[in-house]
Amino acid sequence: MTPRSGLARNVAAAALVVGSVAYASVAAAQQRPPIRQLGAALSSSGPLGALSAVRALPGGRVLVNDPATRRVLMLDSMLKIVSVVADTTSATQKAYGVNGGGLLAYHGDSTLFVDPASYSMLVIDPDGKVIRVIAAPRPQDAAALMGGARGGNAGFDARGRLVYSNHVNMVRTVARPGEDPVPPQAADSAPIVRFDLRTRKPDTAAFMKVQATKLVYVRTDAGMQISPVINPVQTVDDWDLLPDGTIAILRADYHVDFIDADGRRTSGPRIPFDWQRLTDSAKSALIDSARATSQRGRGGGRGGGAPAGATVAGRRAPAPVRVVAPSELPDYRPAFAAGAVHADPGGRLWVRTTSQDTTAH
Repeated sequence: MTPRSGLARNVAAAALVVGSVAYASVAAAQQRPPIRQLGAALSSSGPLGALSAVRALPGGRVLVNDPATRRVLMLDSMLKIVSVVADTTSATQKAYGVNGGGLLAYHGDSTLFVDPASYSMLVIDPDGKVIRVIAAPRPQDAAALMGGARGGNAGFDARGRLVYSNHVNMVRTVARPGEDPVPPQAADSAPIVRFDLRTRKPDTAAFMKVQATKLVYVRTDAGMQISPVINPVQTVDDWDLLPDGTIAILRADYHVDFIDADGRRTSGPRIPFDWQRLTDSAKSALIDSARATSQRGRGGGRGGGAPAGATVAGRRAPAPVRVVAPSELPDYRPAFAAGAVHADPGGRLWVRTTSQDTTAH
């Protein structure tokens, strides 16, 4: 694997090559590549709060997005901090918003910093200077440009259109007379959108299956509460952009669909995988483990959750945990989970596959 920079050498440590820009190479990628051992670090930027994106620049410099400290930093070839491009101080006109931000490659060696709070994108030149501001796409899509496990990595296709996926899609249902109300539900599919920044027009390139948690109303002594219905094993698709801007969608059955900037679609073959069957006992174990973990996280302790509406440490206890029935789990453990796909600069698509441990989830 060719890493993006020295800071990102562990982005995809456990991966399987499943595709490349040359579509014909997909069929040849049938074996897991050997794991390459990494040597000692040659230099360090010092402690960072977090690292959500890295943008390699000429001369070995890199821009990094540190959302924990709300800073975009310029590092030199030895990974030493040379300038603060955006932060919350007046020195950068408080360019880093209160709701975080996203970093993505733009034309040439320029970079975009997305501020979802102001619905704007700062254009950063190769020297780390903010040279202009562009309006972000539709307000409801601004957060989708920040990347992450749920949204994938936004970027640009060969026609210069911004490509991203917005997973925050809610479906609202009006209850029938006499029936309990139904809370808004997260959609189980999401569009991959191409947005032309010049014409401000979007179009949908494809849809993919995404993780969605069902919500239900529960009657408690404290009144109606919204409670999630936990599903510990969800079958999803995932995606990323190849270096030439081609959309690569890894489907749940473990094959890749490619969509280029002209809309041409091709599909690779199904990738060999050691599929693990989930027996009835394995499904029950996963359900029990998910219920116990959720109870502990919601203050239930080892003995299970407190009665619905009861007072716990001076506050109302949350509604009891709901978990899907074992029959709703898939018969085979999915090959990958959300956020498992990464395209490297060489045009290879890497996948972090799921654990084969029957106790993991």
